[in-house]
Parts: sequence; structure tokens; C-alpha cells
Amino acid sequence: MTVFEKGLITIIAVAVVFAGLAIPLMADAHFARGLLAASIVSAIAISVLYRTQLDARVFLDLSVAVLVVPSAIAVIKPHNHEIL
Repeated sequence: MTVFEKGLITIIAVAVVFAGLAIPLMADAHFARGLLAASIVSAIAISVLYRTQLDARVFLDLSVAVLVVPSAIAVIKPHNHEIL
């Protein structure tokens, strides 16, 4: 299994877990929608990265960003919404 396949499988699995967590959280609908959207964005982004077959080091760096950034935005955005 290549580093590309491992990255693809790992991020898709995390996206599925996050999507599964978002469903019962609909009581906090704003957060749940953000987490669900982040899961979808991560899955689509890693699929695109996987198809490009970048250099392995670049792929690893970008896959970490694909994993962290959408979920971090989903977590931070509801808190900013409450402050405003």
C-alpha cells in the first residue's frame, strides 16, 4: 500500500467518523452542519489530491491540511457565531 492510498483511506475514514458524529449533534444544528460540511469537503479534497499523484512529501503535507483545516473551521465557526 502506497503513502497515497494510506492517506486516502485514513482521511476518508476520519470524514466518515466525523459525519457519523454530526448526525446525532443536530440539537446544535449550526455545529453539526459545519462538521458534516467539513467531512464532505475533506473527502472531496483528498480524492482530488489522490488523483493528482503529487510528490509523496507534498501529498503528506497537503493531506494533513485537508484533515485538519475543515474540521478546525467547523469547530471555531460556531463559537464566533455566538460571540457576534
